[in-house]
Amino acid sequence: MTSFTIKSRTRSATVAHEFWIGDVGALIDDAIVVVALAVLTLAVAAGCSRESSEAMTQQAKIRLLQPEDETLAQLYRRSCANCHAIVGTGAPLTGDREAWQPLLAKGMDTLVAHVRRGFGRMPASGLCLACSDQQYRALIEFMANADVEG
Repeated sequence: MTSFTIKSRTRSATVAHEFWIGDVGALIDDAIVVVALAVLTLAVAAGCSRESSEAMTQQAKIRLLQPEDETLAQLYRRSCANCHAIVGTGAPLTGDREAWQPLLAKGMDTLVAHVRRGFGRMPASGLCLACSDQQYRALIEFMANADVEG
């Protein structure tokens, strides 16, 4: 072990600060490990931000989708969009035709019944107590067939 002393002067006294340095090779090894961890952290962060950026772009596109009918658009924004326009909720996203296909295969009557009663993580009435069955059908059609890319 090697030590060195630094003296500093205050108004009333000179103070000596003694520092100990271990083996220089061990110090270099520690520095290499720190640099390697920093590089690894930056690489992981860069990868995560790219994925996050893609998800944010997808979500921004979905958020712009609205039914043409203003009444349906208001219902969609107030209720459906809370889950179907947010990536990661587990709900089939508006415009994700691949995710909607197996649901549509069950039939519209079944889907409307699932919305009314609730099904899986879908809350009863889809958070839209004022919606009629006809509006549910129109909203499901919109979400299942919306064009995210257009």
